[in-house]
Order: sequence, then C-alpha cells, then structure tokens
Amino acid sequence: MLSKKIIFLSSFLLCNQLSAIDLGESTTLHGFGTLGGSYNTNGDFLYRENVFSNIGSSNDFSLATHTKLGLQLDTNLTDNLKATIQTVLYQKEKGQIETDLDWAYLKYSHTEYLNFKLGRMKIPFFIFSDSSNINYTNIWTHVPKETVISSIPVSSYNGLEAEFLFNLKEHNISLQTYFGEEKSEIIGALGGGTLDAEFKNAYGFSITDYYGDLKLRASYFAGDVKFRSNDLDTLLSTGRALRIPTINNYDLSNLDMNLFALGFTYQFDNIFLASEYTSVELDNKVIDDMKGWYISTGYQFDKFMPYITYAQSKQKVDYPINDIPILPEIYGGSKLYDGLNSTTQAFNYSQKSISLGLRYDIQKNLALKAQVDRIFFDENHRTMYIRSAEPKDGHLDVYSIALDFVF
Repeated sequence: MLSKKIIFLSSFLLCNQLSAIDLGESTTLHGFGTLGGSYNTNGDFLYRENVFSNIGSSNDFSLATHTKLGLQLDTNLTDNLKATIQTVLYQKEKGQIETDLDWAYLKYSHTEYLNFKLGRMKIPFFIFSDSSNINYTNIWTHVPKETVISSIPVSSYNGLEAEFLFNLKEHNISLQTYFGEEKSEIIGALGGGTLDAEFKNAYGFSITDYYGDLKLRASYFAGDVKFRSNDLDTLLSTGRALRIPTINNYDLSNLDMNLFALGFTYQFDNIFLASEYTSVELDNKVIDDMKGWYISTGYQFDKFMPYITYAQSKQKVDYPINDIPILPEIYGGSKLYDGLNSTTQAFNYSQKSISLGLRYDIQKNLALKAQVDRIFFDENHRTMYIRSAEPKDGHLDVYSIALDFVF
C-alpha cells in the first residue's frame, strides 16, 4: 500500500514538469524525491538506510531503503527576513508513513556577509549535510554509510546559527557556528530494541571553502548526550543490586560526544572526485571511538557517469570490552551479559565496502542510478545493519536502483 502511494505521488510530480512552483513574488515551493529500492542477498542481515529505521531489505527487494518525497517552502517576509520549511515523507516502520520536519527556521540577513538562523536546521557537519535528503545532487544511489553519516543518531537540531561569509582572493568562505539540542532514537540496539538519545548543550562550527570546482569542509560538533531505555535501566539496576564493580561503565546517561569531519568534492570537466573522513568519540570505557572514510571517483560520458567508491569504518579496538560476568541461573544467567553486550554493539560498527555504479541523466532535474555494493564485516560481524541470525557469510551484496528528481 505504501509503495503504491509513493509511486503515485512521485509520478504525479514528474508529470507536472520538474520546475519550482512560484506562489507569488516572495514565496517559492520546491520539491525533491527518490523512487528506488535495494535487494540484499544476505538474509541474516537487514540492510537499512540508517539507525533511525527498522525496515529494509533482507534477501528481498525493498523500496523503504531509498524511496522518499520532500517539499521545501521559502518565503521572504521582509527584505532581510526569510522563512524556510522542509519536510520529508518516507517509510520508517513497516506499514507506516513518517514525516520528518528537517528545516523550520527564520533567517535574518544582517548584511550580505552575516546571517542568523533561528529554529530547526540540519547540522552542517558532513560535506553533503545541506543536501542529504536531495539525492539528485549526489552521483550515488546513497551516500557512503561508512563515514558514520548513517550511524550517528542526530542530523537536525533546534537552536541558533550564525553564518559569516567572506572572500580571500578567489576563495569564497562560509563559517557557521551553532548551538542547540535534539532528541532522537537508535533502532536495533539491545537485541533489536530502541535506545532514546537526547542531546543538550550541543554546539559546533563548520568552515566551507568554495574555490572554483573545489568544495572543502572541516567541521566539529560536540555536546552532552544521554542514551537510555527501560531495558537498559533494568539491566543497570540489576547490576547495581548485585554489586558488580564495573556496572556504572554501562551507564550512558551522561556522556560527552565529540565529532570531527573533513571532506571535499571536486568536479572538473568530466572528472568527479569526493572523499571524507569522520571520527566520533564518546567518553565511555565500553564504547569504542569510531573512525570512517571513503573515496569516490567518476567520469562523465555525455549523459552517463560510471563511478567507483571504497569506504571503511573501524573502531579504536577490535571488539567491545564486556567485563560483566555470566551469573548463576538464579540471577538470570547470561541475560545481564547479553543485554549489556548488545548495548555496546549498538555503537560499534566495523565494516568496509566497495561500490560500482552508473548515473544516467535522463533530462534536467531527473536522473536514474544503479549501484552494486559488496559490504564486508569483521569477525564479530559488527555493522549498522540489524542482524537476525548468526551470519553464515562475512559479507552481503546489495543491488540498488534509484530515480531521483527535483522540481
């Protein structure tokens, strides 16, 4: 039923010319979307879009991994004040259509070099953060997931941003600094359950350099984060009642998170090149620091662009340290050990992938893409994809197709 609805909406938009809708002198409506899906050959894993979703492909074809529809409304309230709203329609759980409000902010342009934003905004962290939902702007069927872009449980925030614009000879530079808070959840933690995530006192900065065909961005993001769930609270209470010395290491209710990213894109004549490095640090003894990176290149032949990508994510240590003993059956046996180990596994991903794809620009604002990913795991099979059984293979193959459009 969901697939039919999204196909209908996408077809309707495509039939109404792929151009922005002018609602008057000061208001414009833009739209974007993707009609696509993936087939994952390994039924022991659920291939999904990110940690916010618990549906995807497991030895079948699923539209939920890529299909989405978005609208963006921009209106000029005064010469200096502008309002922007962006909402995205997608499938988060089986049989349910979700609507995310990614942007809802006021922008005040004090001068042409200084802007202030107040409201809900995307965190300007990754090189593709500004257009993460507008897949038409990317060459791939999906952004490489090993940069931890899909595993960080926060992408938007509510708060304040200041942007400074200046030029250094031929370099156009944007410096953004921001402060705010956010709530979200990680799906697939605790053996398939959910962890609530709350970010407070979050702040960061991003500096972006536009130099001809080169875009370079360096970013830093930090804040106080709290992860909790009823299941985790029960496990902690049990461990404290049994006076297990290290049980408080698994208390995730008061952590400091630090993230760093450095990336670039380069488009010169027919050559495309992109790369990004990211790192995540949590001040916790049982959650490993994560690092990820990718490099991707493509070459334009008329309307066709074949491309190749290599990506990898890895923790600081080879596997999570779980120093909780397996208890006698009268105290629950291995339940405490298994529960806390699955909690640490929810934050620990170690995988690499190689991808081959082809983009075909059908017409302006409309592109068809096909991509094949082979994803490898370490011996502990730690990955952001939800595991349903003990894997028989240490890899999975994913075949994706996507029709991306903007108007």
